[in-house]
Amino acid sequence: MTFDSRTQRKDDSPKARVLARFPQYQCIKKPGFGFVITDGVNNLCGDKTAYEAWRTAESILIASPERETRRLAQLNDQKSKSV
Repeated sequence: MTFDSRTQRKDDSPKARVLARFPQYQCIKKPGFGFVITDGVNNLCGDKTAYEAWRTAESILIASPERETRRLAQLNDQKSKSV
């Protein structure tokens, strides 16, 4: 059995699934590091390829949303301590 890309839905990708629920996130290429998923203020995750970065973001935001909640709480604690 071979892979046939014609049967794959074009909207069925980690990027499409993340952006459908969290439109504020975007992927930015960082020289020397790779690709970073960010909401414009905080970096969520990163990887060497954009596809892998979106897969990681999907696992953080959709598969285990409590992980993102904890991360945001830690960031807020750090900001309040620095002020």
